Amino acid sequence: MAVLLIGRAAAAAPTVHVQAQGCAGIDAPEVERLLEIELGPLAAPRATVHPFQVALACDGARLRMTARDPILDRQLVRDVAIGPPEPGRDRTIALLVSQVFLTAWAEEFLEHPAPPPRAPAATPVGPPPPQVPAGPTWEVEAGAAVRGRDWAAPARGEGLGLALSRAAGPLRVLATAGFEHGAADRSAGTVLWTMGELGVGLGWWSARRGRVALAAALTGTAAYAQVHGEAGSAATDGGTVRGVLGQVALAAGPRLLWTRLRLGADLQIGVAFPGATARVSGDRDVAMAGVWAGAGLTVGWGLR
Repeated sequence: MAVLLIGRAAAAAPTVHVQAQGCAGIDAPEVERLLEIELGPLAAPRATVHPFQVALACDGARLRMTARDPILDRQLVRDVAIGPPEPGRDRTIALLVSQVFLTAWAEEFLEHPAPPPRAPAATPVGPPPPQVPAGPTWEVEAGAAVRGRDWAAPARGEGLGLALSRAAGPLRVLATAGFEHGAADRSAGTVLWTMGELGVGLGWWSARRGRVALAAALTGTAAYAQVHGEAGSAATDGGTVRGVLGQVALAAGPRLLWTRLRLGADLQIGVAFPGATARVSGDRDVAMAGVWAGAGLTVGWGLR
């Protein structure tokens, strides 16, 4: 039982001690009780060594409040006018004294603010890897070109082409289809030809520099050609011949890129085989086989 009494006495030890001198009508114990309520948990951790000492001294209509904070080791004094005794004056005095302590603690914080909590140490990490946007997996490209054949006696042809490609890194696998129509004028008349071709190939694209890239493609095609001679006079007969040709071509040029749209220009060089010649009576023949060169424009669209 003695142990319990001691424990309760220690738990009830006041955190504030109030003394009143020359103050009629001021109940010091009541002011002390009300002041402990006002300060509450703010005073309890600060009064671990000694309670807060408060002295009230009256001089006529003036009340001097002298408070000492044992933690700050600072004496605080405030004078106020006090009127005649009235109900609730003890509570008013307790509020005034609590303001003295709160003001002192606020000033201490402004003069010596607590350091901000230390941020956890950041784990050093390297720069994130660059995000490489996924390019279109498939691409369809259409083009128009002008080709020159038979360099000994130049004959011009115009062609249209279509290519479907699938990307594999910087390389592309191609499937192509094309059509060419041309004409060569001779003294005996005009030699006309048409040619349809199908082929496969391997393409390459450089890395982009802004909106620009370079492209190249090597293709091999099988072509079916028809050559027709239109006689210039009744003295000359015209005829038609047909045959199958093989072609190997290399095309290269720049590409301008806007999202999925591709605009390009190519220079082309190729060779057709075996020998295929349109005979012209009394004038130069038209050689469909051999080396040819051309230039073209392309427009493409990327597909995911």
